[in-house]
Amino acid sequence: MTFVRVYGTIYAPLRRKFTVNRVLVVDDEDFMRRLLNDLLTRDNENARVVFAGSVEEAATMIGAHDDFGVLLTDFELGDGTGNEVGRRFAEKFPHAVVVGMTGNPENTFDPGIFKRVLNKPFKAEDKAVLDSLCS
Repeated sequence: MTFVRVYGTIYAPLRRKFTVNRVLVVDDEDFMRRLLNDLLTRDNENARVVFAGSVEEAATMIGAHDDFGVLLTDFELGDGTGNEVGRRFAEKFPHAVVVGMTGNPENTFDPGIFKRVLNKPFKAEDKAVLDSLCS
């Protein structure tokens, strides 16, 4: 078993009791959405990634789909926070994996919803976490 180090803590890979059908990525920066698309799909051509640039767009996507298995969201969004997106997502998909991203270590994700938090800019070990989201 390969272990992943995030924020100096060693984690076992994310384990799910379901197959990831679709990943929702929420970030208000176009560059980050493109980077995450490349990172999530590069080694997994079966990954189905959907993007939203705001809390409002994320709410629309959450309402429009019934097959999300993973949420990857930034904390600071133009019209709200990643916690808002995480709560809406977790209500509809209670068994899904919810991962936060932030460039500001002062941001606090709700630990009852978020299973992991990745620091931006990403480090090499974060790639293993991202890879595990689509496997």
